[in-house]
Amino acid sequence: MTGVLEPFGWSYPELLGIWILTTFLGCMITSFIMTHISKMDLSSDPVYQERLKEGLVRPPVGLQDMKITSSAKLSVWIFLTGVLCVVFYASAISPAVGLIKPVIVPRDAAIMSLMLAVGALITILCKVKLGNTAGTSIFKSGMVACICVLGVAWFGDTFVSDHTKEIKDFASQTISLYPTLLAVVFFLAAMLLYSQAATAKAITPTVVAALGITAASPDNSYMLVACFAAVSALFVLPTYPTLLGAVQMDDTGTTHIGKWVFNHSPGFLAFLKGEQDYECTPWGNPTYSIMGWQKPCYLINDGYCETFAELMDCIDSYNLGHNGTRPECKDCMLHSGYEASAVCDIFGSWGGVFRAVKHMRNFSRKS
Repeated sequence: MTGVLEPFGWSYPELLGIWILTTFLGCMITSFIMTHISKMDLSSDPVYQERLKEGLVRPPVGLQDMKITSSAKLSVWIFLTGVLCVVFYASAISPAVGLIKPVIVPRDAAIMSLMLAVGALITILCKVKLGNTAGTSIFKSGMVACICVLGVAWFGDTFVSDHTKEIKDFASQTISLYPTLLAVVFFLAAMLLYSQAATAKAITPTVVAALGITAASPDNSYMLVACFAAVSALFVLPTYPTLLGAVQMDDTGTTHIGKWVFNHSPGFLAFLKGEQDYECTPWGNPTYSIMGWQKPCYLINDGYCETFAELMDCIDSYNLGHNGTRPECKDCMLHSGYEASAVCDIFGSWGGVFRAVKHMRNFSRKS
């Protein structure tokens, strides 16, 4: 974002001062509101009390005198020095400051290099026992989050990456018609793209063109500065790696993704219980690998197609599902074929919507 705004007369230190202050105020106001409208007392939380009873978490011990070692203090000073170096370098290469010319190492590469150096210095100078690292709770939670990234996060990114053009077009059209919705567009785009940097790179040029912002006429650039904090909408969908890490690191068990363990559509859950009948939709979960598009269903190993069009052309000939001719499909109820059928039923008509509401009400009554 700074690379886009600097040609319009905004300096890096100026932008940093605005965004740090406004983000801090926004976090404090939101925290104050949530503290007063949500029940955050662990003494009355049933999940935490159950985990406490089972010995999964340690009971609170109250205020204790903790001795901070000299190596711990040194690690903090090294880290803060690294942060200051990052800020100084990013400001020095800013066109408005211009202390470093020409710029050999770009800002992002410099941040990664400096912080890797900080980590190495902390490890060496503070005599960190690397053998104990794998046993720490943070390392375990982080590794679980990494494994989760291989599933839900990559799946979400695969879907969104295929619709990036539509997201950009939506942003451009919306901002052109309703400039006051810039913050909303940033929020929705960040929610789908999972990254502040990716959102800024993908959406900002489109927004600049839509608002008619140029170096000769930078008047509306203040809107980008004011609304930039909205790109932090990373914790809305359960597909962001940091969110998955936060869930794992909360040993109280009070941080959840969704109300149920398995978040399936109500129609599919009703199908599993025998309350709804569907036929298989084999094209609902196509599988692609280095060998090509796997012929349906991916649980039946019938080979691969070179193109998606070829896969779609041959689907009907397989005659899958309960009423089909394949013996493997006789008792199948897997989500790969029937979840898509449920989604098509729910969103295909008003009747499907009403059936979904009915199933949800039945589930809530029985639970």
